Amino acid sequence: MSENEMTPLEAALAALDPRPAALNRDRLMFLAGQRSAARRGWALPCISAALASAATLVGVLALYRPEPQVVIVPSPPVLPAQSPNAVLAVNDNRWREQVEGLCLRNEVMLRGIEALPEPEYPGERQEPLTIDSLLQ
Repeated sequence: MSENEMTPLEAALAALDPRPAALNRDRLMFLAGQRSAARRGWALPCISAALASAATLVGVLALYRPEPQVVIVPSPPVLPAQSPNAVLAVNDNRWREQVEGLCLRNEVMLRGIEALPEPEYPGERQEPLTIDSLLQ
């Protein structure tokens, strides 16, 4: 476009008078303040009150420490063993079994479960137990 074509547009724009502003800035700020104050709900004060009461409770519990109570419970009397032969080795065979068991335990503690001997299975295989055989 040339300068000759823009001249009528420029003349039309120059002929327009500016309108006064329709917005009142003071009134707009007053209405914005009113709306922000009117939005206040009850959720924020309730949450604040709950958190304040929880903090107070934690503070009171931290400061209040009751003295420990010592309760003395009498121990039952120690009764002698019913069968002393079950614990102590009375004969040489029982003594030998206990010594072998202790030696095996020490080996397992040192070298792990690999120190256990292979289990011995009987020559013939037995039938597994079933519910029917147990109920007869």
